[in-house]
Amino acid sequence: MKRTKTRVFLDSNVFIAGLCSPLGASNVILSLCSIGFLELLTAKQVLIETERNLRKKFPQILKRYHLFLEKANPMVLPDPSQEDIALAAQIIHKKDAPILAVALKADIDFLISLDARHFAKMTACAATSFDIINPEEFLTRYKQ
Repeated sequence: MKRTKTRVFLDSNVFIAGLCSPLGASNVILSLCSIGFLELLTAKQVLIETERNLRKKFPQILKRYHLFLEKANPMVLPDPSQEDIALAAQIIHKKDAPILAVALKADIDFLISLDARHFAKMTACAATSFDIINPEEFLTRYKQ
């Protein structure tokens, strides 16, 4: 059966940027997830990292984050195996390997990240069945 919604995997920096800035592309993506236009997938470790960073840097936004999660009801994917992380570490910085490992096992259309140092410069996009792009690029393509 063919999917009707675009499936997106968000990195923690997209959650944080979207919650902190009501005018940015990340916020638009969160809104599209909240109203059901996009299907949100993420990893448990992304949710934990987002919560930890919000608690530390933006505690006033925690309630908004929890409300967003209730509304968007993301599919939380299982943690990757050590073997999957090791494979992902061959094509991306080891810090981001667990996230890429989860995304590689998921049936997603896009991995959306603001991490220009690692994801955006990743030359192994041909090794994935999905596109790795930043929020602005995603919105440009999604509008088409």
